[in-house]
Amino acid sequence: MKIGMKTIAADTLVRTSNNLVINNHIHDGGRIFHSAIGIWVAQSPRNRFIHNHIHDFYYSGFSIGWTWGYGPADANGNQIELNHVHHIGVMSDGDGPILSDLGGIYTLGNHLGTIIRHNIFHDIAARVYGGWGSISTKEPRG
Repeated sequence: MKIGMKTIAADTLVRTSNNLVINNHIHDGGRIFHSAIGIWVAQSPRNRFIHNHIHDFYYSGFSIGWTWGYGPADANGNQIELNHVHHIGVMSDGDGPILSDLGGIYTLGNHLGTIIRHNIFHDIAARVYGGWGSISTKEPRG
């Protein structure tokens, strides 16, 4: 599932926002394109992702945001809760891991007002590094 664009929309009329993604079963992705993600959200604010079951992906269950470091971002106010994410990186049939730098939920950039709570993450593994339930990527301020 893909929500939003890589760039911040200059016109709010073309901005993707306020979506409700609830009670979905998203599974067995990335068989051809291994870096596929269950739910990918770029520059898109105020979405709600509730009670989804995501599993058997080689890369990540969720990816929220598309801004490296502390630059302008428009993935604020998202709500990610009560989701069950498992067998990420390594499949339930034992295949994998083949990729690194992955997670049950991977956030990129600042997400003011975003809530990530009451999710269950398990059976997540990377080939070399970065196989966790939650990854937040920001460059350190210096």
